Amino acid sequence: SSNLNTGWDNITIGGDVTLVTSSSRRFQMTSSSYSGTVITIMGDVVVEGGALASNGSSGAATYTIEVMGDVIVNSGSNLGVSRGSGGNATWRLHGDMTVTDATIQSSNPESRFVFAKADTQAVSHTGATYTGTFHYEVDSATTVIIADGPDSVDVTVHDSLICRGEVSVEGALAFADGAVYSHDRVGGSVPVAFWETGSTCTITGATSGKPDNLNQDFYNYVWNCPGQSSNLDWGWANNTIGGDVMVLSSGGSRARMTSPGATPDGPNVITILGEIIVDDASFESNGSGSADTITVESYGDISATDGVLAVSRGSGPMVMWNVYGDFTLDNSQTRNSGGDKASWYFKK
Repeated sequence: SSNLNTGWDNITIGGDVTLVTSSSRRFQMTSSSYSGTVITIMGDVVVEGGALASNGSSGAATYTIEVMGDVIVNSGSNLGVSRGSGGNATWRLHGDMTVTDATIQSSNPESRFVFAKADTQAVSHTGATYTGTFHYEVDSATTVIIADGPDSVDVTVHDSLICRGEVSVEGALAFADGAVYSHDRVGGSVPVAFWETGSTCTITGATSGKPDNLNQDFYNYVWNCPGQSSNLDWGWANNTIGGDVMVLSSGGSRARMTSPGATPDGPNVITILGEIIVDDASFESNGSGSADTITVESYGDISATDGVLAVSRGSGPMVMWNVYGDFTLDNSQTRNSGGDKASWYFKK
């Protein structure tokens, strides 16, 4: 008849933890009296019914839940990452995660799931309901596989996903309004996903090479790579960016949208519906001596501060950069290596 906690404090469960039912209340592993506790579960965590949570206290505390087996949340049940507003809980998962017609919930905005197996982990969310704010992280040695289930979208990220490893999408992955994907590693691949209005893709780890799968129709796109050591193009090919493009760092090198040949069957038209913001970085349409036709349609304002904004750094392509918003350079330079082949066209 009440929410109950077991007061687990730095303990190891040698097998499974299974919740059959908790009626209309919650079963909680621990409380704020045991801040800093690490609870290790060597087997599976199975929620067959009721509600299971790490904690349920408003008192400030941190918890780590290490689950070496699978996490399985069955129909009608509820898994609380943290059900206490003060409880910052990190669930480190070393097995698969399956949620079927059930709810994942958090009352603490800093709580998260970390996929930590030095191998592959399958994630399947069928008919899942997400309540509250929580985050996902993928460790550097981990490959998370988004399994293909019956839903049109198999997993939806509502808050954030930080990827230091790999996310492989066999089904369908979506980033909702306000969600942020951070590619915090060298190389690898950005997961192919539905980038809904208000979502953001952030690239932070590029050095001498770019991640794969950058030629997607993102909403907001942020390039912030202080370790960048080579000029890198994103391979955009007839892509539409629904929101803003922000280039916040390119190291000592240059970031560019595309290169000739990205669209071998015809001209390359890149559309940016929001603003372009360059801050202490170098940004350009392309940087090649090969022939091509590139059109950039910029519908928002363009601004550069303490940086370089180049209509073209390639001598080969024909570049038409149409500007429908304001254009501002603040302690910045604009450059053109294309001569009369490349121009800004102001069309506001």
